[in-house]
Amino acid sequence: MDHTRLFVEATMTSWLYWLGFVEIGTHEAQDLVFRLTDLGRELLFGERALPGEHNEALHASSVWVVQPNYDVVVYLDAVTPAQLAFLEGHAERRQAEAHTAHYQLTRDSVYRGLEGGTTVEEFLAILCQGAQMALPQNVEREIRDWASQREQLTIHKHVRIIAFSSAETRARAMAAGLSGTLIGEAFVLLAAGVESDAALRTVAGTEPIPHLDYAQPPVKCLQVSEDGTLTLSEDTGDLLVRPQITRFAELVGKMQWRITPAVLSSARHAGVTAAVLLSFLQSRAHGIVPPLLEVFIRNMLGTYDVVQGETVFALRITDKKLYMAITTSPALQPFMLDVPGPDTILIYPGKQEAFLTNLDELGIKLTAYTPAGQRPDWQQTLRDANTQQRRRGW
Repeated sequence: MDHTRLFVEATMTSWLYWLGFVEIGTHEAQDLVFRLTDLGRELLFGERALPGEHNEALHASSVWVVQPNYDVVVYLDAVTPAQLAFLEGHAERRQAEAHTAHYQLTRDSVYRGLEGGTTVEEFLAILCQGAQMALPQNVEREIRDWASQREQLTIHKHVRIIAFSSAETRARAMAAGLSGTLIGEAFVLLAAGVESDAALRTVAGTEPIPHLDYAQPPVKCLQVSEDGTLTLSEDTGDLLVRPQITRFAELVGKMQWRITPAVLSSARHAGVTAAVLLSFLQSRAHGIVPPLLEVFIRNMLGTYDVVQGETVFALRITDKKLYMAITTSPALQPFMLDVPGPDTILIYPGKQEAFLTNLDELGIKLTAYTPAGQRPDWQQTLRDANTQQRRRGW
């Protein structure tokens, strides 16, 4: 029971009190008592305070300092609950101490406050009236800039957009009775419940009208080659695919692009990662993304792979006993640069003739090297690699 009491007291006497949601006091027996304020009732039960009550409380006193680095230092002994609630809704709280609280104005916090119904002029007025000194010019300028960026964007969810081939085609459809908001030169945003097929038939005739649902998985429409060439196999009318490709590749034909080092270098500076590009290609490509192209993308947008190279004489020995005899021989050790596999030996370039002389003295015959494509073991290696690619979903 004591733990419950301590929890309730700590809850009611900290941020619920500082935010103005409760008023606290003591009973005759020194028990803690509390009641909801107008702001608390509005928050919990939707009871609206009288008009002007919050504004009067907001303008009660100058209780904070706004610094050029967008920090706001609040003096809790003088701040009103409404002022503190304003900061909670328009700034990011960083730290709270016994007598002060530290907030920071950010792009996201300003956006959140404006989305809540505050205008930029009200925002600045309240910020200035609560400040103990003039608002830094850079802070005011940045807040106005953030507000203007917000006003340049309008976000619509679950809407229907019609894309026309030209402004003239759109004008004919509108004249035929199509109703909606014009966007750009060739798009129309339809209102909910508006029927469009009849008007579209006047401009489309008997041609099928493609419909795309962007809530569904992307349409696979790209042929991806090992050299980085991307070919749009069909024009599905997707409004996203061409701008997406342009982020990673340069246009080389009407429906063809190529991923180049220069484009990937720019993409890397813009923050694009290999995972983002490969995820896009895998979602759009017919079949798998060629493994060598994946290596190229990962290296250009991440950390370069490193391989070792040297001019050497390679000896392939399929007989396991002979292989073990040569690789474990103390007399032949000085000739061998490396043993990279279970049937391959690399000989130092300058010691090739002496090594071959030793083999001749041992009665070992040297024959031509069998190309990889003609060897059964190499063909099996390729089959295993293809199986692994399919399992990984490449």
